Amino acid sequence: GRYVSADGGATVYLVDDPLAFLDGEAASWADAQIPAPSGSIQAVEVSHAGSDLALVKTNGVWTATDLGAEEEIDANKAYNLDSALSYLRFSGIADPVLTDDALGLATGTVYRAVCHDGITYTAHIGAATTNSQDRAFRIAASFAPTGTNAAENAAAEAKVAEFNAKTGKWTYLLAPYAADKFMLKRADLVKPKSKPEANAEPEATPEADAKPEADPEA
Repeated sequence: GRYVSADGGATVYLVDDPLAFLDGEAASWADAQIPAPSGSIQAVEVSHAGSDLALVKTNGVWTATDLGAEEEIDANKAYNLDSALSYLRFSGIADPVLTDDALGLATGTVYRAVCHDGITYTAHIGAATTNSQDRAFRIAASFAPTGTNAAENAAAEAKVAEFNAKTGKWTYLLAPYAADKFMLKRADLVKPKSKPEANAEPEATPEADAKPEADPEA
């Protein structure tokens, strides 16, 4: 068997499983997929290289807090706001000896999604490095009650604690195509507002339809 401790040695157990699959590589046995948020996302904030983007959803439609009168959100690209945390699967676990500088986390992106149930998911995505094409990724949840229902609040707090216990110990590696959903810039989502198409032919007017009078001297 093996002696096992999950709390730094304070409690030690003897198990009858030799745990042969524990070869020291976390990526070979750690869960590579995190639970998707149970509540729909209502607001997103992205801080990237000194540029901040804040978006809110009202009646199912996304808009930026600084949207101009002649601007609108590209509905097709806004899909990334709703799907970024869904079915999120990682390609590996970062080496725990690497520093935040080496992982690109010191200069990366901060993504924050607020759900309607009061749970907020905050992710840190590392900048590109020379070590790997994958991006370093850390995520944690927090809860701010949106109502006074004690049972619902307790359930949300338990969900946050369980989520953080599972994901908080890891720095994941995320493929570039998945990381891009968390690193959106304003230019990626905001476009000039569509204008109604002009009629191909001008409408006829009484003056245009009137026939010219005959010249009496002709």
